[in-house]
Amino acid sequence: MIVAFGLAAPVAAELPGKNGRIAFMKHDSASHWQVWAASAGLGSQVQITDASADSGWPVWSPDGTRIAFDSNRADPNQGDSKQINDIYTMSPDGSAVRRLTDSKGADADAAYSPDGALIAFDADRGRPRRDQGIYVMNATDGSQLRRITVRPAGAENDLAPRFSPDGKRLVFTRYRLVSGVELSALMLVNLDGRGLVRLTTWTLRVGDADWSPDGRRLV
Repeated sequence: MIVAFGLAAPVAAELPGKNGRIAFMKHDSASHWQVWAASAGLGSQVQITDASADSGWPVWSPDGTRIAFDSNRADPNQGDSKQINDIYTMSPDGSAVRRLTDSKGADADAAYSPDGALIAFDADRGRPRRDQGIYVMNATDGSQLRRITVRPAGAENDLAPRFSPDGKRLVFTRYRLVSGVELSALMLVNLDGRGLVRLTTWTLRVGDADWSPDGRRLV
């Protein structure tokens, strides 16, 4: 479930990792999003982020030893129009936090590759009109950053990438404006940026997608 910062949804959860635990997000008493972890039955809930900022959209690494998440904690002025949001990783208890992106703009929607070596995400690099798209980086330290998608004329945003189970492709949602109306469609692209295919018709809200474990379906 994808929920944007600032919406009133109380909770957004990520499916359990291989360790059987669930990572999810909900507001704290100051109305900041925070990341929590719990058992599959939502027992033993523990808040694992506590910065005076929004932290959310957690995803487990395939081996269950790290959680990737978004946060605007490095934004020096969270109330202005310039959005600074970064991808971080941490241990499941909230320790050993690492910032993987460089606070140049809005980096979000992290997704691990099946082998845990890479993280795909959407970003604007601080220049939304020119540089917004899907990117991939090293999951350990954010190195070897490379751009996967370049938006054609008329496209507004490429968001929410997810790896195929074989790690060779990404599914993501592309948005465009048509006569002032925002439409979206699911897209498929190879990890080298080639072979771009539109999977759905353009509609008012197609929603974001992920793969079935066998790689045969998108859900």
